[in-house]
Amino acid sequence: MANGQGPPFPNREPPLEGMKNLFTRPLLTWFRDLRSDVDAAPTQVATPVEVASSSASIGTTPIPTDPLAAGLYRVSAYVRIVVAAATSSSVSVTIAWVDEGITCSATLVPAVTGNTTASTGAGILLLRVDATSPISYSTTYASNGAGEMAYDLVLLLEAV
Repeated sequence: MANGQGPPFPNREPPLEGMKNLFTRPLLTWFRDLRSDVDAAPTQVATPVEVASSSASIGTTPIPTDPLAAGLYRVSAYVRIVVAAATSSSVSVTIAWVDEGITCSATLVPAVTGNTTASTGAGILLLRVDATSPISYSTTYASNGAGEMAYDLVLLLEAV
C-alpha cells in the first residue's frame, strides 16, 4: 500500500469463515462497473462561485475558468435568501453561453419569492458550449423595502 493503492480485491476467498460464494460474479461485475462510473464522473472545471449577502442584481459575469474546450457542461446553482425584506422580494439566476456561434441564455433558478430566510431555489442546466466561449451568470433582484433583502448564491460548473 506504499503506492497509495489498496490491496487487490479479494475475489477468490470469502472474508469470513463459512460464507462461501459471498462475492458472486454479478456482485464483482457491479463493483467493476461502479468504479468505471465513478472514474467517468463529471469534472469540476471552475472554482465554485460564491456570492454572500448580495443586495442587488448582478450583471452578466463570466464564471472564472481557463479557456473551455467545446463540449457539454453542467451548471448547478443554489440561492437562499439570508435577510428578508419588509414586504416582498425576488431573486432569479440566468446563465448565458455560446452554442454554434449563437448566444443562448436560460433561467437556471426561477424567481425565489418566499421572502423568508428559509426561501431557497436551485437549478441544474446542461449546455453545449463553443470552444473558448465563456459561460456567464447574472441575477435579477427586487426588494420591497428597497435594498433590504440579501441573498447567497453558489454556482458550480462541471464538464460532462
